[in-house]
Amino acid sequence: MIKLTNTSLKRLEGVDSRLVRVVKRAAEISDLMFNVSEGLRTKERQEQLFKEKKTKTLNSKHLVGRAVDLYPIENSKIAWNKFEELSKIMFKAAEDCNVKITWGGNWKFVDKPHYEI
Repeated sequence: MIKLTNTSLKRLEGVDSRLVRVVKRAAEISDLMFNVSEGLRTKERQEQLFKEKKTKTLNSKHLVGRAVDLYPIENSKIAWNKFEELSKIMFKAAEDCNVKITWGGNWKFVDKPHYEI
């Protein structure tokens, strides 16, 4: 069982309770370390990401607490080759919690850290 760091838990504040349950369940069933890099986002932060071309929208579900960004971690670094593994864990956790999620890794504009309800 993996524990979420205090930083990750703090980043879940303001996120829809259903999605928080899924993330916490994923941590319970996972052998893969991951962190929450972003949950609820301000309009200003969204505009900054849009200007930096890191998002294609100004109407993100992050703005209403219905999205999180997660990064798999190995050896204290982002494990770029583990996003698909993390997505399987997240979908299993969502099934366990009876919550439907969408993964940005399946989008035309690929956003592998992104999960939303």
